[in-house]
Amino acid sequence: LKGHLSCAAQLIDAAPEALSATDALGRTVLMLAATGGTSDAVRVVDTFGELHSEHIGLLADRVICVESALFCGLGGRTTAALNPMLASSYGLGQAIDAALQHAPATLLIGLGGTVTADAGLGCLAALGAVCLDRNGAPLETFGGAGLLALSTIDIAPVVARLSGVKIRALCDVNVPLAGGDGAAMFLAQKTTDPRNIKGLQAAFSSFLRTVGHADRPGS
Repeated sequence: LKGHLSCAAQLIDAAPEALSATDALGRTVLMLAATGGTSDAVRVVDTFGELHSEHIGLLADRVICVESALFCGLGGRTTAALNPMLASSYGLGQAIDAALQHAPATLLIGLGGTVTADAGLGCLAALGAVCLDRNGAPLETFGGAGLLALSTIDIAPVVARLSGVKIRALCDVNVPLAGGDGAAMFLAQKTTDPRNIKGLQAAFSSFLRTVGHADRPGS
């Protein structure tokens, strides 16, 4: 449907029985808003650190939808801009922080259509996680390069920030973070450099050990 109909037009006279996954095109927020919700503009950094404005969806019953692709996508750039070592999810964390200002009971986070490969490190940092490199210094970058440099992380501030909020991830895949059958199979969509793919695969495994979940595959 991309490039043919607006999300609102797609829903005219439609009677869906369920909405079970994000559309991966970064317009889940607009689709939900078209069904009776509203949207709120937030100003954050984009995937590559430039300021821009996007929207979060405000729904009934204190439900808020945040679409990752709006904050971690190409943002109108061509695929020539793909660089998972620099692309960061920091803006997504800023968008979630903005959503928290509305005191949500539930956060719906669409996970499709991103160009990042930082395991959500940037998102965690924007929400207050303390991320240190091997020298004990705060990380200066939160893309794939930051993930490779990460030595320790304290997510207690994030846990406290999200206390009492139910979080639901909207996705249409169920794969582990690490391993050949995991998130690594999507890396070819984000970079054509095999060195990046190999390095990020190792970084995913290292990240799981760093956060203390090496025994769980992630998703």
